Amino acid sequence: MEGSADRTLWQRVRSFFTGLTGFITATAALIVAVVGALTAVGVIGGGGSGSSPPGPTVTTASWAARANDVCARANDTVAALPQAPKGISMEAAGAFVKSSLTIGRRMVRDLAALTPPPEKEQQVARFLDLGVQLNNGLSEFVSDLTLGDVAALQTRAASLQALNKQFNQAAVDLGATTCAEGGSVSDFPFAAGG
Repeated sequence: MEGSADRTLWQRVRSFFTGLTGFITATAALIVAVVGALTAVGVIGGGGSGSSPPGPTVTTASWAARANDVCARANDTVAALPQAPKGISMEAAGAFVKSSLTIGRRMVRDLAALTPPPEKEQQVARFLDLGVQLNNGLSEFVSDLTLGDVAALQTRAASLQALNKQFNQAAVDLGATTCAEGGSVSDFPFAAGG
């Protein structure tokens, strides 16, 4: 029965092609051939479940290992920057923080590109949000440096230290311990307003 149904289908397709002009017939035949080939290899249609085959499962350990690699590269890059001496000018301090900020932004983007483990999606989202808040706070810190606003710097430094502590704890909770190894605002020689 199935063989006769296929034959009937092909007879209808053949009669369709015979009623078309040359170019249209060739184009229609090409479309049918492409659709048939894609269906045969399972790219389209084919009566499958309609879902793509599952990718490799992301575990907390595999995510943490990749996150640790991202953070290690960022930490190494920051460590390779020239060390800011004590007593530097506000302008020089701003340039130093800007360099660190650029690396921090790249690190958060790279971390956000990692697929989180399904059971830790909210926890990873919170971790990333803390990273964004830190970067935004550092950007404002640079603005305070540029303006020479010592009172704002001291207030912002305290806020950034609290955010840094939360970020580090979130990293440790996810197993991304290398992400908690970077410096903090208290490491800057001008954080106390010097």
